[in-house]
Amino acid sequence: MNTLLHPQGPEGEAVYWRRRAVIMFIVIAIIAAISLIVGRVRGDGDGAEAVGTANPGTTAQAQEPGTVPEPTDDGQCVLDDVVLDVTAPDGTEAGQAVELTVHLAASAGTPCSLDLDEHALSVTVNSGTDEYWSTATCTDAAPAGQLALMGADPVPLTITWPGTRVAEGCSDTGEAAAAGSYAVTVEIDGGGYATSQFALV
Repeated sequence: MNTLLHPQGPEGEAVYWRRRAVIMFIVIAIIAAISLIVGRVRGDGDGAEAVGTANPGTTAQAQEPGTVPEPTDDGQCVLDDVVLDVTAPDGTEAGQAVELTVHLAASAGTPCSLDLDEHALSVTVNSGTDEYWSTATCTDAAPAGQLALMGADPVPLTITWPGTRVAEGCSDTGEAAAAGSYAVTVEIDGGGYATSQFALV
C-alpha cells in the first residue's frame, strides 16, 4: 500500500504520478469511445426497424391535381374520359343518304375498351325541334359490341342516315328531308355528347 501511494524508483514521485494520470486518461478515453460507437450502432438499428415497421401493408400514392381518370381494372373505359365528335358533309342533295361520322377517343391517352352494348351510342338527326331520324328508333343502325379505343387517336364510326323521316319502330314515312339546315347529335348512355350542324341542298 505504501508503494501504491508513494511510488519509489530512480525518478521523483511526481513523475510517477504524472505517468499514472496519463494512463488513466487514455483508459477513460478508450472506454468513452467504445460507449459512443455502441450507442450509435444501437440507435441506427432502432431507427431502421421503426422505418421498416411503420404502417404495415400501406403504400403512399401521391396524386397530382388534374389527374385524368384511368381505365377500370377490367380495361373498360371511364365514360367521362371518352371524347366524342360527329361530322356530316355539307352539300348533300336533299333526299339522298348522308354519311355521319362519329369519332371517339380516350382523353387520358390510355387504351381502353368501350362496351356499346352496355352504354348505347345514339345518333339523332334534327331540324330545329323536329326529330327526323335516330338510332334509338332505328336500332339496327346503332353500333354495338366492344369498341377498342387506342388512346387519344380518334376511332371513326360511320353511320348512314337514309335522308328521310322515320316514324315509330323505324318505319319509313316516305318523306324525304327537304333542303335546309340540320343538326346531328351523338351521345353515349351515361356519358357525354357532341353536336354538329350540316346542310342539305
